[in-house]
Amino acid sequence: MNDAFTFNPEPGDPIASPNLWIFFAVTIPVTIATYGLWIWWHGFSQTRHKVRHEQGLKDVEKELKLRMRSATTMTW
Repeated sequence: MNDAFTFNPEPGDPIASPNLWIFFAVTIPVTIATYGLWIWWHGFSQTRHKVRHEQGLKDVEKELKLRMRSATTMTW
């Protein structure tokens, strides 16, 4: 098996394998795609969380209003 690097090269031998470009050709696009997907997912999840949080606040406010109405109608 031909290694990517030769740590004890003979004089005139290359230190890096001529096929080392394949490593970079694969890892750079995969890294960029992974980062892009993460940015998209993070934005999507933040938007979803905001919508759920706002709906939860509306539900709590509605419940408090109902409790206040029922508490004040019982005292009159």
